[in-house]
Amino acid sequence: CSSDLHAMLRHERAHYQPARPIQTVIIGDGPERDHLQRRAHELGIEHEVFFFGHRDDVYGIYPLFDCFVQPSQSEGLSYALLEALAFGLPVVVSHDQQRHEVIVHGEHGMVVPARNGGDGVQQALLNLLLNPDQCISIKDKNIALVQNDFARSMMVTQYHARYTQLCTRSGAG
Repeated sequence: CSSDLHAMLRHERAHYQPARPIQTVIIGDGPERDHLQRRAHELGIEHEVFFFGHRDDVYGIYPLFDCFVQPSQSEGLSYALLEALAFGLPVVVSHDQQRHEVIVHGEHGMVVPARNGGDGVQQALLNLLLNPDQCISIKDKNIALVQNDFARSMMVTQYHARYTQLCTRSGAG
């Protein structure tokens, strides 16, 4: 995560001067936090980057965001990503494969190549900022995605079907 996040900070204002300030919120703690804070200060954007640390109340702050970025080189389907989708946020995820296991590029947000120095994340964010109508369309699709594919009742049904299938194959059912 750290190299793409570093690059995102480095390119924060490289290609776009917004009508309103862009603010970056980083939630969670980890070994890169101090380095990221120093980097934001070196770039002169420390007043635009907020480090919230570990939070137990993220449900109260998701509605304040315009989008969600998960610039991870290795993380797959995280709870944070599902939460962002449930709140209808357009998402930008980096992924080692061309196809993400949940996010369809252009439909739920943007999927960019991992380890590209953050340029893909930057371009995807710019695309979302410049296309508010697309963000509105994405919102409804993301909420529906979570309700249809990740609701507790749906997950229980899918697990039960898979368990039954496995038991039938092994002769235990």
